[in-house]
Parts: sequence; structure tokens; C-alpha cells
Amino acid sequence: MNTVLVFSKQALTKELPEGNLGNYCADACLRQAETICKKMNLEKPDFCFLNHGGLRASLPKGNITIGNVFELMPFENEVVYLKVSKSILDSILNYTAIKGGAPVSGIKFQLKNNSVAEVVIRDRTIDTNREFLIITSDYIANGGDGYSFLKTEKTISLGIKVRDALMSDLKNIGDNKDSLFAEKDGRIIKI
Repeated sequence: MNTVLVFSKQALTKELPEGNLGNYCADACLRQAETICKKMNLEKPDFCFLNHGGLRASLPKGNITIGNVFELMPFENEVVYLKVSKSILDSILNYTAIKGGAPVSGIKFQLKNNSVAEVVIRDRTIDTNREFLIITSDYIANGGDGYSFLKTEKTISLGIKVRDALMSDLKNIGDNKDSLFAEKDGRIIKI
């Protein structure tokens, strides 16, 4: 638990609609998922979203250990891949708006009066005639945290826990002699 994975230049904390901790966690899960999807011959995912409440602790400035990651993510949630319609995507975004935001990666949008505007996925506006490939946790995909409309969607397990995806990503950063840095970059803007 005391093994150092990486050094962080700043503390990563939870915030809504967007925070540096949520941004990092969603980015890390998406990076790890993209690598696994390629090995599994799955199409590259469009974006990742996680639940704000699932992040249970901040990550400190300085050395980040395995123990810190277990405090952040004490659950056995797995990373899953979903292919959803535009109407399900709309449900995800509208519910996220009601909740005031969420950790996301690969997607940007605005929140206005509990509704969503100006959605951009991977730097492209939404094409309504296609399905969307999403990375999330099995907890959310199974209807947790109020996302009950996802329970009927088919999921593909990527065979990695969210916590392990975070640890792997942090270790990769540390092994490359880089330090962890994450910032708020306008993924979700409340107007």
C-alpha cells in the first residue's frame, strides 16, 4: 500500500461540474480502455463518464501511493464498454446535467438550467444517425447512481477494475519519469 506510483505537482480534488480529480480519473480510464479495446478488436470508444460520488478521496500533492488509490476507489467496480443510441446518450447527458456534472473524458458540453447544450464528442458535433461507444463502470451500467435507463443496454467487460485502471495509468506516468498533472479544462461548463 505504501508503494509510490507517481509524484503529483498538485492535489487532485473533487468538484462539480468539473474537477481536476474527476478529469484525471476519466482520462485514465479512457486511456486504459482504448488500449484494451484495441487488443479486443473493439472500436475505439468515444468518451468515458464516471460518477462523482464514486470518487471517495482526493489525491494529495506529492507522492501518490497504491493506498491513496484504494482510498480514492475502494470499490470493486469494473470498466465496461457500451454501444448506445442517441436517445440513450441524451438520457445520460440529461441525467448528468440534473446531477450537476460528472467526471468525463472525450466529451465537452454546457449545463444550463439542468439541461445540456453544445455537446462535442472527440472534437466533433454529434451525428444523430450513429451509435456511441462509451466507457463507464459496471456500477453505472447496471443502473447505479440513478442511471437505471442503462440496465437494459448490453455491456462488454474490459476485464479491469476501475481502481486497477487508475493504478496502471499512474504507474505508466511514473515509469515515464513524468509527474501527474491534471486541470479543469472546460469539459463541463455551467452557464
